[in-house]
Amino acid sequence: MPETQPSSTLTDADIRKIARLSRLAVPDDQIPAMREKIGAALGYIERLRSVDLEGVEPMANPAAVYSSDSPDSNRLDDDAIGKMLPTQALMDMAPATSHGQFILVPKVLDGEGGGA
Repeated sequence: MPETQPSSTLTDADIRKIARLSRLAVPDDQIPAMREKIGAALGYIERLRSVDLEGVEPMANPAAVYSSDSPDSNRLDDDAIGKMLPTQALMDMAPATSHGQFILVPKVLDGEGGGA
């Protein structure tokens, strides 16, 4: 595995370059906080890289362990109807509703497409 630069040696220039490549506008007063957050993420990646994987079989699809066809699969309980929340109780908990039957949520798209 190639060696990486320790995360504690990130400079302001490194953070600005990462921000530019990510197309993020990071104000100068936020550089130290970003350095700390990115450094923590890089430190975690370094920890993951040090895990001994000797003898661990690679998986093409981690969801395959849920397949009921496999004897090594994880067993999932069957869906069962449980105690249900009355509609009015749910509406009373919602921060905003419309016509007493719809929960209003904040707009997340700008209306110019880009949705799924």
